[in-house]
Amino acid sequence: MKLSIVIPVFNEEKTIGEILKKVLKVELPAGLEKEIIIIDDGSTDKTLKNLKSQILDLKSDKNVKLIKNKINRGKGAAVRRGIKNASGDILVIQDADLEYNPEDYKKLLRPILENKAKVVYGSRLKELKFKLFGKEKTPLPLHYLTNRFLSFLTNVLYGSSLTDIETGYKMMTKEVYRKLTLESNRFEIEPEITAKILKMGFQIVEVPIITKPRSYKEGKKIKAKDAFLAVLTLLKYRSKSLHFFIFLVGLIICCAFLFQPTFFTSFFQDDFYHLTLAQADSLSSFFHFFLPSSLGQTGLYRPLSVQVYYFLGQKFFGLNSFYYHLFNFGIFSLTILVSFKIFNFLFKDNKRSYFATLIYAISAFHFTTLSFLWGIEELFVCLFYFLAVYHYFCRKFSLSLIFFVLALLCRETAITLPIVLFVWELLNAKQFKRTTPFFIILFLYLSFRLFYHITPDSNIYLLSFSPKVIFNNYFWFFSWGIGAPENLIDFTSAFKISPRFFQIYPPLSELIVIFYLTLVILILIRLVTITFVDKAFLKVKESRNLFLFFSFWFLIGLLPFAILVNHRFAFYLEIPFLGLAGLLMMLFFRTKLELVFLFVFFLTSFLTTKFYSKFYWGITRAQEAKIIIAKLKEKYPKLPRGASLYFLNDPDYYSPSKEWGGSSTQASHTLSGCNGPRVIYKDPTLTCYYEDVNPPPDQVKNLFKFIVTVK
Repeated sequence: MKLSIVIPVFNEEKTIGEILKKVLKVELPAGLEKEIIIIDDGSTDKTLKNLKSQILDLKSDKNVKLIKNKINRGKGAAVRRGIKNASGDILVIQDADLEYNPEDYKKLLRPILENKAKVVYGSRLKELKFKLFGKEKTPLPLHYLTNRFLSFLTNVLYGSSLTDIETGYKMMTKEVYRKLTLESNRFEIEPEITAKILKMGFQIVEVPIITKPRSYKEGKKIKAKDAFLAVLTLLKYRSKSLHFFIFLVGLIICCAFLFQPTFFTSFFQDDFYHLTLAQADSLSSFFHFFLPSSLGQTGLYRPLSVQVYYFLGQKFFGLNSFYYHLFNFGIFSLTILVSFKIFNFLFKDNKRSYFATLIYAISAFHFTTLSFLWGIEELFVCLFYFLAVYHYFCRKFSLSLIFFVLALLCRETAITLPIVLFVWELLNAKQFKRTTPFFIILFLYLSFRLFYHITPDSNIYLLSFSPKVIFNNYFWFFSWGIGAPENLIDFTSAFKISPRFFQIYPPLSELIVIFYLTLVILILIRLVTITFVDKAFLKVKESRNLFLFFSFWFLIGLLPFAILVNHRFAFYLEIPFLGLAGLLMMLFFRTKLELVFLFVFFLTSFLTTKFYSKFYWGITRAQEAKIIIAKLKEKYPKLPRGASLYFLNDPDYYSPSKEWGGSSTQASHTLSGCNGPRVIYKDPTLTCYYEDVNPPPDQVKNLFKFIVTVK
């Protein structure tokens, strides 16, 4: 038997000699010979010269081949050429740096030689624990998390259970590598190989290996953009054709265009509080995030989406809010992907799934979620909620339970999940025992919260079980879902819209209301049609059950918010709206009103996002915070430790009411009291006073005054 060792190399003059010695030196199991294939990918340093001098004595050895590319075409192109020239019964890819140790060939070969696998990966992460502190902290932590994410995405898309798809050590039999038709030229070759092996139905076995990762100064070549390209590659090869890939990428680009202003909002309000809350200097203090004592004064237990998110954000992004928003949009994009998977399972039809996913993705309410960095709470809980449902549908109940727990650690509104699953069983297989573990976890979670008195502030979250309040709330959530601006509720009484709303941004305000009412009319027409004309629509059991399931999803998903008196926001729709999107698909797909509905729905969303970019309070507050901080830093670039800041009212500031307060009141809200200044100046001992809120006592020293000038 023969082992083909494919070594792609580009500008590795410092390491190529050493790695070649190690490959030649390593002893293989009895009966295995080596075939070494080196592909120089257009190196411009002394790599080729060093190679030639080292293999000069091996010219007569037919098992060593040196292939030269005239120009650099990328790792993928080199690997493809190496595989094409391989003749071994088994093949392994070997990077030309010194990160991977050829002595691990024996580990990788064992499952193949024992006929337990045809593909084996050497996993760097299988036994590597993520540590941010101490002497044994994880090298290149951002790469670790990126690889974990890419492996997670692969597992979701392809139903695998891998830990390290980006590993350089990929070993496979001739049966496998001869079937691979690879296309990638650069680092996308790694996810492409994995995707195509899994699609062919081969199981990938992982064995743990230990590597010596090098830094960028030492020659590491992979860049941040390669992670993005890896995601696109995994999505591209998941579908049987390019249709799904083109649809998904096109939809994400469309959403990026629709919600583009949200990428540039600054830290404000709760962001500053969360940044101060998410401080850890050791592993024990990091795990403290998950204890009730870490909640501060919030009364909200959301350790994953608050403390962990902001802690890791500060580690990797610092105080650059753009990268946080980019990450949030990435989570939103994943949610779109999983929503498609759910729709596809339910409809068992790609076109219907495309239609429903399109409605879900382009709805204007997502703008509100993406405007805030703390919108990650809604995005995370939605992603894990959807993943729990999808894996439940696929009968992967253990994974579903794990995602349910993760959802609960992000936001308490995930408590509706067991009820949604119960309704699914009620309408279908009636296997209610499957939902029992979910209700047990829900009981334990609620008991935990009650035992530690983790309850939201009742002064903020006022409750009412009045049918009028509940109906009113459902009406507005429905309206926001189909495109009505969130603040339209402030200008509406008894279904009459105040003329003041139309004066905000004419003629945009008028157009939004016209298109919104058009959508309401179209929906009413279809509801009347299926009730009195097209009665066959609901007579088919499968269609009727789906219609009921989506209806209950929407209603149940909103239960935690339907009883709130004032604390109502459009971003609460992230989970419930999937139900409404499914209903709208069933109402309009392949009907005479299909194109009309899609056109009006898109226009409404587009106009509302334009409206939001000018007048949504999340955008305006962020702009205020950015201006205040810029002027504050301009006046006081540095402050002595333990100083006091005194924010004074701008005498020219127009206040609409006494309750609204002056500019210092607005600064107090925007900067979250003293949390903002403490984050900006990196001084937890800083004290802040606001003229309208808490004027300083006379004896305060080191008092630095600042007049707040905002619009």
